[in-house]
Amino acid sequence: MMDDASSQNQESLVEFARKQQFAGDDLQACWSLVVKGLEYHVLDGDEVVELLDLLNKRWDYINDEISFEFVGNRLRVKFLGEKYFCPPKEFMLALEKLVNPIFYAKDKVMKLSHFSLKPGDQPIITTSEYLELRQHYDGIRRRRYELAMMWKQLKKQGKELSPDLFEELGQLESQITPTMYALQRRTPFVLVSLCPYCKTEIWQAVGVFSLLDEFWYKSSSTGREVPKVSAHCPHLFCIDGALNLNNHQPTEQSQAIVSMGATTIPMAAEVPFVKPRVLNLPTMRAVIHSIPVAERYTAYPIVYFAERRPADHIHFCIPWASPAFDGMRPYANNREIGFTGTRSDQQDYDLTKWIEKGKLSWVDPETEAKLMDGPVEAFPYAHVAGRRHPYYIEEGRVHDLPDPVESAPKIILGDLVPPRF
Repeated sequence: MMDDASSQNQESLVEFARKQQFAGDDLQACWSLVVKGLEYHVLDGDEVVELLDLLNKRWDYINDEISFEFVGNRLRVKFLGEKYFCPPKEFMLALEKLVNPIFYAKDKVMKLSHFSLKPGDQPIITTSEYLELRQHYDGIRRRRYELAMMWKQLKKQGKELSPDLFEELGQLESQITPTMYALQRRTPFVLVSLCPYCKTEIWQAVGVFSLLDEFWYKSSSTGREVPKVSAHCPHLFCIDGALNLNNHQPTEQSQAIVSMGATTIPMAAEVPFVKPRVLNLPTMRAVIHSIPVAERYTAYPIVYFAERRPADHIHFCIPWASPAFDGMRPYANNREIGFTGTRSDQQDYDLTKWIEKGKLSWVDPETEAKLMDGPVEAFPYAHVAGRRHPYYIEEGRVHDLPDPVESAPKIILGDLVPPRF
């Protein structure tokens, strides 16, 4: 028998499943059996997660009442006396939405998805929820650091921590990793763009609730960090962006506790822009969107797509919230050599001309479900006020940098990598 919490979760699952509508009759018919399985408690949340995992491995799922079996290039779904066939890929995408439902943030309409939730996890969809868990996690990290430094100093004196403090340190060590993963799982991915070629939704773990989030602190990036379980887009070239502080002083950033060596937030500008070098590449197009951050700021993802994506060692793009791009380029004897590109591309803030050229689109801010290519007069980001040059945030203070004037990023060669066989 289900407890009250489980029953409530099951009801939410059934309600969400009932709302799903599909263009194909065969997919809709198969889905109707999923709904019945949930209504009759033949399937629950844990079993849906297991089902998706098995189907992704192309394994069948069979029990007494309901089954999902691969038959050639079709999926056969059976529930009691009914059975239907449908395309496996489309069915699994529908199932993914059931496992990771899309929410809309309460602060402002914003499409969020939780690709990593485990059964029992409560998704974070408000700033206050995020900050509560963030402060708990950072509190554990601070206290662990204090005790670790205290122990280090005592060791130099030939002493040890007191039993109580040593026990506390052990408890903190056991808490920090589960708390970190809980924060990561419950923090949503955000819709940042739509591909102009295949219409795939592009999701990223943007730190929309706070500048304390690890997203804003990167020493380097490829610009294509998207969740592996989301739909793959072969046209995605680079996710760049701007962060507008909207005349606020980001004092909370001084409280950031960040690992991996990055302590500042590097940003290309406050105002949306494009890089002419990148956008002038063959088949390259850009898409701009806007996302509220921490209820004070506005992020502008600027995402580049190419029908024929160039190799990174020929053309690359410095992504947002990162000062550098790390890549590999071919070398002799099947070896590769690492390289780093630093942000020095020229940035163009006159965006209307790129819309007129058919090179720039934007995500409809009302629905987040379609791309807009015009008219130019409808472009919502033509008159955004703010810094038209790079800047960085350190210790809660903003430091301005000169606008890039070079036509391409600077490249620094690294070390040779062993051959790949």
